[in-house]
Amino acid sequence: MPRKPRTDQPGDLVHARSRFMNEEFRINTPEERALVLRAMGRAARRCDVLILAFAIMSNHIHVAALRQLAPLRAFYQSFHTAIARMLNDLQGRFGPLIAGRPSIDEVPLDRFVHLMMYVHGNQMSAGMAASLGSSDWTSHPVYSGTARPLDWLRTHEAAALAGHSADPAGVAAFAAELEGESVQETRFLPAATGELRRRTRRALGGPVELGTPRHGLDGELEVPVVAPPHTRIASVGPRSVSEVGRLCAAAAGVSVEVMRSPGRGRDQLVARALALRVWGDVLVRPVVEMAAYLGLSESGASRARHRDNGTGRRAATLVRTVVRQLAEADDGEV
Repeated sequence: MPRKPRTDQPGDLVHARSRFMNEEFRINTPEERALVLRAMGRAARRCDVLILAFAIMSNHIHVAALRQLAPLRAFYQSFHTAIARMLNDLQGRFGPLIAGRPSIDEVPLDRFVHLMMYVHGNQMSAGMAASLGSSDWTSHPVYSGTARPLDWLRTHEAAALAGHSADPAGVAAFAAELEGESVQETRFLPAATGELRRRTRRALGGPVELGTPRHGLDGELEVPVVAPPHTRIASVGPRSVSEVGRLCAAAAGVSVEVMRSPGRGRDQLVARALALRVWGDVLVRPVVEMAAYLGLSESGASRARHRDNGTGRRAATLVRTVVRQLAEADDGEV
């Protein structure tokens, strides 16, 4: 199955993370860090990407950026190829360095300051730095003026996004804001993601990754779960065919009896397709179980589940509603 294409819109604020194969520690010395920064700068200049912040960790790299005219994938193709070649040459290694494509989250502009705090806070939360400005393995010392400027790090644009003037004074004010108590108190500590990632992977039974923490419309902190292509995950809690069928029928606006009866009404078809998608794709349960509940043959269930017309698209839009109801039934437990 081909990969789902990324949406790549100019001007998007994004948080991207590149992880190394097997989470191996491949960046451990200032020389290795300097190679990574050199490759990042070259790729940024070549690919029209505005880098706003970075954090270089031993087994992964964080980047906050604004996409411009060129798609972000061009930047990462150049960057990943360069650091793989340079680190392998330096370390006498062969083979791939990066574990798949980078994880990329779009971040609302009103969350920009917290994104910067999150990226710059990685070294400190990992116990590798005493303060934001004490480690040049992130871009914060450039903002605070304790490290030399990098011509490709867009500090002036970042200061403007945060509501400061786009000049050295604005950059200094932005650095002071990031170090202030008001931001420190509301940030999501990167150190907290380790335990949360372990709990999430254990609950879902797959190598999922966590997205950029953000606050929802209700003010509560949300941490998106990102599943790499073809990752199979398990249900958060035990489910019965009848329970899932009941929720899917209600979401489609029909009764369970109508959903299970012969007929080809539009809402009836939507309910069946929805039940098959939730049972097979979300809960990762044998589709034949839901097919038997709906009175469908295996081939008929497969056609209904993968239908790409108005019925299928309507079912796809309702999947999130049913998943949310299933999560609420678990009382929010991970």
